[in-house]
Amino acid sequence: MKFVTRLGCAGAAVLMLACANAALAEPPSGVVAVNRGATVVTGGTPVSIAINAGRKGGWVMNPCTATESLFVSLGGTATTTPGTPNAADLPACGRIDLGGAAGVFWGAVSINAVTSGHAFEAVELQ
Repeated sequence: MKFVTRLGCAGAAVLMLACANAALAEPPSGVVAVNRGATVVTGGTPVSIAINAGRKGGWVMNPCTATESLFVSLGGTATTTPGTPNAADLPACGRIDLGGAAGVFWGAVSINAVTSGHAFEAVELQ
């Protein structure tokens, strides 16, 4: 099952603002937003966000300026092959949430891209 939210940067002004400033959103009272954004240093070699039992939510997002997909796996190792075992294959402006109505994912998050130097945005709510 894939959990993907797609934000269309060419859409309404509110979506454009959210897409351009996703990491700058104000967290709820008592919650701290920690920037976990980074870069896939070597294409095809995943990077990860560590297990965190204190995680209250968050997201991983492929920047709107990206020219290729970003691959995300929850609890496994992200590959650069579309589909399973990845939880999400994110196009530009694509985002996967780490929490929602079904609860929060506390496990490790693996992130991969085909090209070296592919930056991604990630925020962890604690």
